Amino acid sequence: MRFASPILLLSVFLSFSISLGAGAARADSWQRFEGDGVVVEALPRYARFARGVVRDHARRVAEVEARLGVKPPANIFVTIAPDAASLSARLGVALPPWTAGVALKHRGRIGLNAAALGPPLALPPAVVVRHELTHLAIGRRIGPEASVPRWLEEGICQWVGGDAYLGLRRDLMDNLDFERLIDWAAIHDRFPADRLRAGLAYQQSFAFVRYLADRFGAPLLLELVDAAAVGTPVYRTLLASTGKPLVDLQVAWMKAERERSNRMLRLLQGATPLALGAVLLGMAWRRRMRLARDLLRRMEEDEDAATTEASVDPRASHPLNPFRDIRAP
Repeated sequence: MRFASPILLLSVFLSFSISLGAGAARADSWQRFEGDGVVVEALPRYARFARGVVRDHARRVAEVEARLGVKPPANIFVTIAPDAASLSARLGVALPPWTAGVALKHRGRIGLNAAALGPPLALPPAVVVRHELTHLAIGRRIGPEASVPRWLEEGICQWVGGDAYLGLRRDLMDNLDFERLIDWAAIHDRFPADRLRAGLAYQQSFAFVRYLADRFGAPLLLELVDAAAVGTPVYRTLLASTGKPLVDLQVAWMKAERERSNRMLRLLQGATPLALGAVLLGMAWRRRMRLARDLLRRMEEDEDAATTEASVDPRASHPLNPFRDIRAP
């Protein structure tokens, strides 16, 4: 009988621990949000973000179709995860830690890294979603098993998605010659794992694709995709369609990029201090507004999460802390 009390206490402790673990698991369980042609799964603290993706889905699909001329698949599944590691585990694929989004063309699925879609990186969600939808649209056009050069596909996805998150392209301008750029053959199948090198690969791919679209028209991009999908080298299609060899096109592209940069520099040099001050003030205001919106979004997500947790387990209720890092476990 002398052992009955410790055993009883141990049983109570284990039961309490298990109940707490079950309550935490329920509070942190994935939720589904459904819309027309899209299903989004996310943790409760990203409920508002998920609803926004569902709400804007038809608009993003229309934007991709208008820009590319190809519509993404009719039914898409989106996963919003707290970070790249969680996204990797959820999707069952290996992703570098700097990943903002990923598209699985053979599964009609998109993954979004919530940690990369706000401060300090502040990557616009609409741009990333358009980028990943473009991957799915290309997969729909050529079939999930076919492939095209990685630089071509990523360049097109950047071109459709928008270049808002490419910054000032300083890395590209500092490396704008054949000796410093990443060799195109090296990014034919995959991009570098290093974040800085991957950023340069994205930038040079986007810039060259944009040059081709501006110089020869957007339909050329789909022509390159279709030809590459059946095994025709890009340089051969470019020569047949433009009459120019690939090396000449790349030289012309680099010249155009330098001229673009010089025009921007002359514009800044020619601006009066007052005009320049107004521009800087406007940029500062926009940045402050963006940070304020991000803070409000995080506060709303925390409030949604607190409400959800409280409804699952009253003991999980806690005061709203708007400064808590929502990416922390």
